[in-house]
Amino acid sequence: MKRTLFLLQAALLACCFALAPAALLAQDGMKQSTPEKRAQMQTDYLKKQLQLDDAQTQKIGAINLKYALQMDPVLKGNGGKLSKLRTVKKINSQKEAEYREVLSKEQFEKYQEVKEEMKDKMKEKRQERKEKGADGLQ
Repeated sequence: MKRTLFLLQAALLACCFALAPAALLAQDGMKQSTPEKRAQMQTDYLKKQLQLDDAQTQKIGAINLKYALQMDPVLKGNGGKLSKLRTVKKINSQKEAEYREVLSKEQFEKYQEVKEEMKDKMKEKRQERKEKGADGLQ
């Protein structure tokens, strides 16, 4: 059960919003934000990290909005965790396929690197919370 919860959190935080600024990474923040705000924050972050030109920024913005709208019912829904995880993975896979069409090879590689860094940071934060929780029980 804990593993499923972790996978869902990781998927929602790392995959769905892998490149969103830290302020938006809290689950409550994601549920309360609009798809438009999430898409804009993702686009702004990608523009900065990947040095997108204006045409790429416009295309990536449209992609982010399209998939933020698809992700909204998943974030706000009451479905099972495993079902949500599968849906998140499917949506993110489709989004990344569209990213690949817009980004240069170098930019896509950089995107993958940044995404992995975000996942690692989330794992570290999760481990820190877990350790703090264990310390509080002793």
